[in-house]
Amino acid sequence: MHLFDREKGSAKMGNLVPFMGMVMVILAQVSSMVITKAAMSSGVDKYDLIVYSNALSSLILLPCSFVFHRSVHLPWNSSNLCILIFLLSLIGCIGQLCGYAGIEYSSPAMATAMLNLVPAFTFILAIVCRMEKHEWRSTSSQAKVLGTTISIAGAFVVTFYKGPTILRLPHQLLSSPQINWVLGGLLLAVEAFINSA
Repeated sequence: MHLFDREKGSAKMGNLVPFMGMVMVILAQVSSMVITKAAMSSGVDKYDLIVYSNALSSLILLPCSFVFHRSVHLPWNSSNLCILIFLLSLIGCIGQLCGYAGIEYSSPAMATAMLNLVPAFTFILAIVCRMEKHEWRSTSSQAKVLGTTISIAGAFVVTFYKGPTILRLPHQLLSSPQINWVLGGLLLAVEAFINSA
């Protein structure tokens, strides 16, 4: 009986692993956004952050790829492969630039809220690219559509409603905090779309 209880306990722990991984990823993203906002508030340029983060990622991931994928031989002389790697890295840098600019114009709290758009955009792109079949009568499809609609509506609310302005100072239109907040939200939505693609 004791052995059976131990197997049940390990099965329960196995079910918790994906949940714990998801929580760890969200905590890492949120802490990265807070650190990024603090760095940009102290004067670090967003372009420097992109260069440093990509350089650090390359230093960490390049040796790992040689260790774990030693037996895979890629055609390094292929020009198509080099073009695809360049385009993929360019799209990633554009996504990072939109994300950092969005955090600069808004807040890490808004950036965290806009992360909820990534699954919605992924679902929409899967339907458009015909990777996902949508059956209107299926409850799982209805739940996916409802979740997508709710996350997009929540992103609109977060973007367009910041709350009442306490002090109204005469500034130009483009330096208005409300315009910056909306621009930050739109840039963060573009980053979510790029990340989902």
